[in-house]
Order: sequence, then structure tokens, then C-alpha cells
Amino acid sequence: MKGRRLSEKHKKRISEANKGSNLSDEAKSKISEKNLGAGNGMYGRTHSEKSRKKMSKHQRNRKRRPLTQEEKKRISTKLKGRPRPKPISEEARHQVISMYSSGEYTKQQLADELGLKYNTVVGILRRR
Repeated sequence: MKGRRLSEKHKKRISEANKGSNLSDEAKSKISEKNLGAGNGMYGRTHSEKSRKKMSKHQRNRKRRPLTQEEKKRISTKLKGRPRPKPISEEARHQVISMYSSGEYTKQQLADELGLKYNTVVGILRRR
């Protein structure tokens, strides 16, 4: 950590002062460049398996707000006219579910092994 250590009260005041202010494109690009490569705190590191499982569990239990009618309409118009993917057989669905529930495979590993897209595996597991 560089510089002076700030008290929690001081940090809160700085936070309140900065809320609502928009950064210029130049400032955004500077921040982006600083966080690339070795400037990023996670550069050269990987999350442990325990951490990844914890993050995965947290994401599964996360509650999301329902979409508004406006959002649904926007998504609907955006998706119209796109080619529909081929349906996946029931046999393949059962295989994905059984392999994932065994706990030996991650979603990405399943996608790679079965030749499916990651989002397809996620959709199958969400019963879509």
C-alpha cells in the first residue's frame, strides 16, 4: 500500500465526494491501462479450487431482480431473426446432468468434453 493510511471516516468522506462524478474518456483509458498485465492485482495468479467452488456457490444462490416489460421487449426485438440452434437430445441432456451432479466436472470441462458451448451446458443445468 502506498501513501498515507486514511481513517474510515476520511475514506467515507472521499467516497461521498466522488459519488456522482463522471470520469472523462482519457481518465478511463488511463485506469484501464494501469490495470492491464502486471498492474492487475490478480496477474499471474489463479483462484484456488476452494475459492472457485465458494464463488460458484455464491453465484448460484444470488437473487436477481425480475426484468421489466421494457427490458423484455428490448431483448425480444434484439433476438428476433437470429438462427435457432439445433435442439439437444434428451440423452445428451441426461448425460450433462449426471456428469455435473457427480461433482467431478465443472461446466467448462463438460462443454469441452462433450463438444457443447458453455452456455448450452448452463441452459441444460437450469432446465431450459
